[in-house]
Amino acid sequence: MLTVDHVLSRRHKGELRLRALTDDETARARVLAEGLVLAARAHVGESRESLTAAWTDLGDEKLDRRIVTGLQKLVLDACELSQAADVDAVAYRRELFTAAAAARRALAEGEILDRGTVIRDVAAQMTIAPEALEQGLFSDLRDADTLVRAPSVSGSSFVDVFPREMAKAALLRATHVTCTVRSKDAGAVRAFFRTLKFHRLLFEVEAQGEGTFVVRVSGPFSLFESVTKYGLGFAMLLPALDMVEAFELEAEIAWGKERTPLVMKLAGGTGLGASVAPPVADDVAKLRAALVPLCKEAGATCTLCAELVSLPGAGLVIPDLLVKRGKKKVFVELLGFWSRDAVWKRVELVEAGLGERIVFCASERLRVREEILESDAASLYVWKGVPQARKVMDRVLRLLDR
Repeated sequence: MLTVDHVLSRRHKGELRLRALTDDETARARVLAEGLVLAARAHVGESRESLTAAWTDLGDEKLDRRIVTGLQKLVLDACELSQAADVDAVAYRRELFTAAAAARRALAEGEILDRGTVIRDVAAQMTIAPEALEQGLFSDLRDADTLVRAPSVSGSSFVDVFPREMAKAALLRATHVTCTVRSKDAGAVRAFFRTLKFHRLLFEVEAQGEGTFVVRVSGPFSLFESVTKYGLGFAMLLPALDMVEAFELEAEIAWGKERTPLVMKLAGGTGLGASVAPPVADDVAKLRAALVPLCKEAGATCTLCAELVSLPGAGLVIPDLLVKRGKKKVFVELLGFWSRDAVWKRVELVEAGLGERIVFCASERLRVREEILESDAASLYVWKGVPQARKVMDRVLRLLDR
């Protein structure tokens, strides 16, 4: 994806407005992108360094440098690259450079070091071919990566997605986002929320009528000093939003070196969410795999949850798993990456009369005690390290038996 250095924008009365490519820029960008893709296809089997060197001859002086470097990054991201053979490049360099230094010290005045001889001697000592030694010397550097597969799509496709990629890059600098999501398809809505959970985004949801939700997402700059990992997840909010029927987004952005507070507004939606299977977080998948045999022993089933649990006027819960035995069901939600406040809000929902049985699983890092929630309808399990399926199942069975 693009970085903030590739974003074409201007500031207007406290708003960050992304600049669209002009007709001339679009035409030039398509020519450049096609050239980048063709060059990539011609360099399959060669190094990353060789490919990027070839791209230097394809620049367009009339194109904004951000467009040129941005297209190069998008095309390179679409390539498949592999590291060189699994060798210890550091050890290779140490052996060769040590031997070369010793050989140089042993030279008589006026003698010249024979590079080939040193390489052959060291390779023989390491019982490898001289060619393998030379190839492995710097194989741990990124530029030594080998291009395995070039993009199969046309260059124009990278130009078509450039505006949306700029918006994703701008969201890397968001502090908070509020978006209104509209969709008549319940499956698309569930897929949207599960995608947010997969990317470990911290969000609150408020239902406003059938098929309409207001989602408030906390951004990386509001949480951590080091934001790269969370920021990448935050940028994925936009692709998730694009899959619902319609959305309006308003993001608070800390822009530029001065981190000037600005607002960015976006809208869109395709309605394709229900046709795309949402990703499943690893911790959810692992817990479900461990619960399935336990549920089978108890005459129950455990599936990924396809329901939303709401209390009108109070809030919404998006469970991860659903355990069913006969007509009875218990939901399970993992809160390992959530905030402490999120746990308390779920406690408040239960106390307000949440109508479904549910087990909340919270990490001990959230600093909450199991005693704060124990009722006929809900239970809190606080885990250390990783959730223990047996302990989750014990709580599920207690709720099923009530």
